[in-house]
Amino acid sequence: MIKKLFLSLFITCSIYLSSDAMDANTIEYITDQIKQLCIEHPIATSVMLAATVYGISYTLMQFYKKSTRGPVKLIDSLQDQTHTPLKNTYLFAHGLAETHEQAYWYTKGKSSLPHVIDGRLFTYDFPDATKQFWRVHFPYTGLGQHTEIMAMQSAYRQMMTKLQAENTHDDGVILIGMSRGATTILNFIGHYKPEKVRALVIESPFDSTQSIVNNLLKRCYIDQIPGARTCGHYLLGGLFWHHSAVGERAIESIAMIDTQVPILIVCSKQDQLIPSDSSILLYKTLRKRGHQKVHIFIAQQGRHGRILHGPDGTKYQQITHAFYKKYDASHDPYLADLGAYLLEQSQPEL
Repeated sequence: MIKKLFLSLFITCSIYLSSDAMDANTIEYITDQIKQLCIEHPIATSVMLAATVYGISYTLMQFYKKSTRGPVKLIDSLQDQTHTPLKNTYLFAHGLAETHEQAYWYTKGKSSLPHVIDGRLFTYDFPDATKQFWRVHFPYTGLGQHTEIMAMQSAYRQMMTKLQAENTHDDGVILIGMSRGATTILNFIGHYKPEKVRALVIESPFDSTQSIVNNLLKRCYIDQIPGARTCGHYLLGGLFWHHSAVGERAIESIAMIDTQVPILIVCSKQDQLIPSDSSILLYKTLRKRGHQKVHIFIAQQGRHGRILHGPDGTKYQQITHAFYKKYDASHDPYLADLGAYLLEQSQPEL
């Protein structure tokens, strides 16, 4: 039974890291088997989960012992742009297990997906980014905390230095982020208050890593075990070395964000990694703190990191352009008109 549990937990981790490569039926079958084991043996499951995390952490420690990471390198899309004139300027922060190339999913002319970026794009890799099969350099991950905040600060400073040298875009930049990148943006804006930020478009931000832990434990049917949530939160530090259970939390950082900064939050009810409730809590808290320019789009369909890929991708695109139009940013007039009704519904009393 112990071997079976260990294998199941290992497969669970594999599903979260490579679910795009597995068909839905396979994932559903494996998940059902894991659920059954968790219900029948909750305590043993908790013990094996802890052992798995620390086992992975120790292995990674040996693997990365002598490795180092270089400084953040800013990537400027102007180098490969052929069209003019330039419109908005964007800085994109990618999600966990992705690289700067994730920004191209959102960019006009870079993919076949509905676009929300049309202009000069700056992006960069977080220190944990890799194209290797393991997808994440775990020792360099803070899940939106200090390590990522410092990376974003470095990218922002490099971008502003370049723009100031060119004497362009004094009207500010739009920050766009996905999941961990979205949460990093909120923490960065709250703690460092950069002046040249025109608006934020943040997809699937989480209020705190505790919410992620609670959601994963609930999916494994072990969230009611006494101490499981607290232990699970601290165990994140064993897997993601720069994460701290008492580190920066977006739900606290947003209290320091200027109420005049327009914010569009995007989330999905189908997101099984970052529950929509976590993003909604950020929206509700911002509203309570007097942010009259915060909006939210809650997609009915769309997996984590794949809302643009889903049936609600066009609505995501339309409301974003309507958002740009409302706050005097460059936009597609046709898409903005289509998204006007969505923007009108984007400030609900939740």
